[in-house]
Amino acid sequence: MIAAVNHPERVSSLVLACTVARLELWRRELFESWIGTVEDRGMRAYVTQNLTWLIGPKSWRRLWPLANVIGPIAVRAPARGLVGQLRGMLAADETLLNRLG
Repeated sequence: MIAAVNHPERVSSLVLACTVARLELWRRELFESWIGTVEDRGMRAYVTQNLTWLIGPKSWRRLWPLANVIGPIAVRAPARGLVGQLRGMLAADETLLNRLG
């Protein structure tokens, strides 16, 4: 979204999924707690703590067979990647929201 707003001539189209343009206080607190979990206890603790929150109960029942594939991938993901993504979202310029239309 930031690239499209700042450089529309370089973007012909976007596919957006799981985006956020405004960080309400609850979301900031959530992201900060995720950073703390990852930095203090690692990716396994983050995945274990948040998997049922990130995947709702109905989806969890349907996706359970994939847990043996997805779980190890998520646990082995570099912590710095997730932390960097979360910090990037926390630092994003929310004034761009006015230009998203």
